[in-house]
Amino acid sequence: MAIQPQENAVAIYIRYQVLDENEAPRDISGAMIKQLIFERPDKSILSVEAQFFTNGADGILQYITVDGDLIPDGIYQVQAELVMPGFNGRTEVRMFQVKRNLPI
Repeated sequence: MAIQPQENAVAIYIRYQVLDENEAPRDISGAMIKQLIFERPDKSILSVEAQFFTNGADGILQYITVDGDLIPDGIYQVQAELVMPGFNGRTEVRMFQVKRNLPI
């Protein structure tokens, strides 16, 4: 994950790639439930419905941020939750940083 958005940035594409045990992209095209779960720096949880970036065969999910998603600044954790044939659960946790804004 190479994103570093500013605090409360809107319309930022957050993409998460689901990998298999060999670190190869996992085909998730059959997923019936696709969510991204974020733990913010203040320990609050944001759970959002994710979409496929393409068709799911590349393992990439995406979400576009809205007002209030990326507050406060700091280190965020994210993982995917999927329900699909052969897998029902959560993926590994990854981290990204949200940069702070200067006070007005």
